[in-house]
Amino acid sequence: MSAVHRISVSLVAAALAAGLGISAPASADDPPEWSTPVKPFRIVGNVYYVGTKGLAAYLIPSNQGSILLDGTAAGNALLIERNIEAVGVALHTVKRLVSDHDGWYFGHRARDQIL
Repeated sequence: MSAVHRISVSLVAAALAAGLGISAPASADDPPEWSTPVKPFRIVGNVYYVGTKGLAAYLIPSNQGSILLDGTAAGNALLIERNIEAVGVALHTVKRLVSDHDGWYFGHRARDQIL
């Protein structure tokens, strides 16, 4: 892993640890921001924000395959896929999905299977 990749991963890990990557399954009681689309953008280096207005998801593309850090909620799978493609990354290159939750409830398992 190059120095740039290590720095990028470290920055994203720090953001997730700070609570910026909070996600949960969508329900009628969830804030509307959790499913509000936003235009994806580059954060730093090869780290992209591909989440929603209220739930974070980060993409780290590399020559060995892309990594998606958190896929937000199951209902956002298509939105996340569109955002990944919008930053110029083909979906088939996403080789790893890293979740900042234990995935014990159905929402994250469904989201992970959809993505």
